[in-house]
Amino acid sequence: MPILTYLEEVADVSPSAATFTNQNQSCSSTYILRSPTFADLRTSIIDLLGSTNTAVNDYGRIRRILPARHPLYQWMFADSCSPQGVGARFTVEAPSPGPGSPIIPQFPRYTDYRYRVSFSPRPYNSWQDHDVIVGSATGYDKSGASYPYVYAAEWMRFTTFEQTPANQFVTAQQGQMVFRAGNTGSGLLPPNGVNYQDAPRLWLPDSVVKCRWYQVPYRYLTSGNSYLTKFIGHINQKDFGYLNEEYRLEPYKAGALLYLGASPMAVYTPPIPDPGLLAFNAGDGFARSKLCDLELNFLYTARTLGTPPGYAPDFSSVNKNWIVAGHNLQPWLTTRKFYHVSTYDPASPNDYSTWYPTYNSFPFELLFTDPDSPNSPRLDP
Repeated sequence: MPILTYLEEVADVSPSAATFTNQNQSCSSTYILRSPTFADLRTSIIDLLGSTNTAVNDYGRIRRILPARHPLYQWMFADSCSPQGVGARFTVEAPSPGPGSPIIPQFPRYTDYRYRVSFSPRPYNSWQDHDVIVGSATGYDKSGASYPYVYAAEWMRFTTFEQTPANQFVTAQQGQMVFRAGNTGSGLLPPNGVNYQDAPRLWLPDSVVKCRWYQVPYRYLTSGNSYLTKFIGHINQKDFGYLNEEYRLEPYKAGALLYLGASPMAVYTPPIPDPGLLAFNAGDGFARSKLCDLELNFLYTARTLGTPPGYAPDFSSVNKNWIVAGHNLQPWLTTRKFYHVSTYDPASPNDYSTWYPTYNSFPFELLFTDPDSPNSPRLDP
């Protein structure tokens, strides 16, 4: 519930209006804020539009204040507001001087303020901070050494996931196929047994997964500790899932997701640059407070191990970072199945410690966790 009290403006014809289509909805209303203080004028922006705190969080979670919802169309959230002073009376205010560029020395603070507020739905779960699970687990680096970590399940809110087929094939570099036409009582039908003039091919059960993550502190991408930039080209070390539109968990098994990197869709300064500073004397705090909308790209595969049960290679005692599943399985076109592949040392072919897989793994929970938190491990790929 907002901190301040907003009175909706009414008339013979309502100043409020709403628009609905099968794909989009929006509405706008006008509110009056009575006798706001100097601080209230700034608080009201956060009160209506919400905020994302860019400061480091000890628990790896993003501190958010959710935007206000419309009282009638409660699935719509405030996305813009236009305050305007009203009334004949006003007080001349002199803002506190601060470092940086010059500040205009005064402004009129009116007795009341009219707010034109626009509302629209959000494409993601708008959970409060206390709804975000903070957990702890054990990860394994590329050498197999274990490390503890704390993670925040931020992928459950302010995110959307979409999955589309990759439509990828693999073509054999050698080998061939032949026609099979069957036979009759008088003999084989042509072209039975004749070489097919193309290499064997196999469709890969892969899909492109895009996660769009909104209102993220920009330092998650630019920090020297950033997991988002360091662990491109890694697969998920553990099962990783998100809630779909029906609030059912969609799990991606260990090894099934290959992280391809994150790109900013937008970089911007929030309405109030630092929610913790209600006075504009933060110096360079404006730049440090930047947010971004990110698009995280993954390649998902549904490959299954073609080795009979009980015969799969087990590297858990050698290196728990090595995942015998998903993207570490490669096709063998003779059987049209997928098998684990690795490197090896020709001088010591039975030295399991040199059987490196195609991809190392990484706990994907950390991609959505504050990399600068004191509880977040400092890792190198």
